[in-house]
Formats: sequence, C-alpha cells, structure tokens
Amino acid sequence: MIDGIFINKLLNELLFLKTGRISRINESGDTDFVFTIRVNRENHNLMISTSSEYSRIHITTKKYDSVLNPKGFTLFLRKHIEGYFIENISQYSSDRVIVFTLKGYNELEDLNTKYLICEIMGRYSNLILTDSEYRILDAIKHDGVGEFNRTIMPNAIYEYPLNNKLNPFDFSKDELNEIIKSKKILTPKDLMNTFNGISNLLAINVFNTEMISDNLYNLIHMDINPNTYLNVPKNPPPPPALFLSSLTISFSSSILLLLLSVIFSTFPFFPSVIVFLSISSSKISGKSCIFEY
Repeated sequence: MIDGIFINKLLNELLFLKTGRISRINESGDTDFVFTIRVNRENHNLMISTSSEYSRIHITTKKYDSVLNPKGFTLFLRKHIEGYFIENISQYSSDRVIVFTLKGYNELEDLNTKYLICEIMGRYSNLILTDSEYRILDAIKHDGVGEFNRTIMPNAIYEYPLNNKLNPFDFSKDELNEIIKSKKILTPKDLMNTFNGISNLLAINVFNTEMISDNLYNLIHMDINPNTYLNVPKNPPPPPALFLSSLTISFSSSILLLLLSVIFSTFPFFPSVIVFLSISSSKISGKSCIFEY
C-alpha cells in the first residue's frame, strides 16, 4: 500500500534527477507516461502512472511501446515541458503528492517556472501541470468540486488535498508522545485519523510495542535497506518455469549484476523471483534502476 511515508522514502530515490533535462515524453497507455530525463550524461526513464488500480511513480529500464497517435494530454506535455530542467523534487506535507519544479524557456525565450504535480492516490490519482502561480494549465483528469472539495480544471488555481491531520515529520519523539497522550490515541485507527500519511498497515506495526511514540518516530525516520523476497509456488508448473516478474536493484555493486546473470544462465528453471529494493539512493553511485521482465 502506498502511503505518505512510502512516498517520503521514494522521494530520496528520485532526487538524483534534480538538474536533469526532460528530453522526451512518451505515452504507454491511457494513464501511463514515460519521461526520459537526461542527467549527468545519462538517460533515465521515469514512469508515472495515474491508473486507478496501479498508480505509481518509479525509475524503470523496461522498454515500453510508444503510442503511434498519442492523446492530447501527451502532446500538451511535450509542448509545455519538453526541454525543461528539473530544479527541485519535493513532497507536499506527508501526503501522497510529489511536486516537480521545472525551469525552462517559452516560445518568447523567457525563463519561466512550471510545476508538474503527481498525485498518487489510487482512483483519485492525477497528473497536473500548473504555471508559476499554480494556475492549472491542464490535467489528465478533470474534476469539478470533487472528493477533496477542489476544482481541477484549466485556469483554476490548484489547491492541495486538504485535511486537518498532523504531519508526523514535524515533531520530535517527545512531541509525538505528548500528542499521542493528549489525543488519547489508543488504536491504529486513531493514529491514522491524527497523522497524515499513515496507512493501516503502518499503524498496525506502530502498535506492535507499548512504546507507541518511539516506534512511530523510529519507523518514519528509519533508513530503508534492500529486501529480497523469494516467491516459490507450492505447485510449480512444468518447465520452462522461469518467471522473473519484477527485479528492482540498486547499482551499488557491479558484482551483484554479474552474480545474477550467472545464476539465471546456469539454472534455467530457477523459481520466480521478486526482488524489491526499497530505494535508498545508492551510497556508491547515487543511482538506481528498475528492471522489469
């Protein structure tokens, strides 16, 4: 489940794109876009999906088929932000909203600022482009006064999703403890209703110990390390039975790549493997890639 805390950790994975130039925007589906960003003399593909079921944002090395006749929104993005540079990447509060601050020149050769706002919110996911004053230029999904009591239409002023919850990153461990006591937070649901960006899964984990405030603080500030999960089916199908559904690795070591290639070439019937790397801008190279087969 994607929540605001997950987005906060994911943001660290994307920061290496800062100063990069958007060289190409391709459409790979009705709600999926691949941004080719050139940074440090290398091209990186950023997948942004506003799918109702699979909304996400990540770096990918998978080759997606480009649509021969892209839709109007793709052409709109190409016109307005192709060639722009990424000045900053930030998260709004602790919400599931990522903001790309873009700098570039318009048709009159004037330097201006635009904001590409990516809302990863399940069926409410959206991709919105605004000018420097947050006036909406266009969005992939238009909405009148919708779920969050705001208007997502061209020429309207963009407003972030509103809520009265607290940002857990704004408080120290002692302050979190005081809030939990004063608001009488006794259940995971109480925690979700008090703090923004807390999913049900995370809230349940927070209540695994008696020291709720300490556990909450440690969980949201912990460094994320790579985790590997082996998915071995109970009744494996007859060979060939190799299904590499998703492989996410960080280029922290070329030896790892060599080892993987040897394993898969030596054992053609190796069980399906899903390797999830919880993204931590590699301390060695500062880059990460997502391999999908």
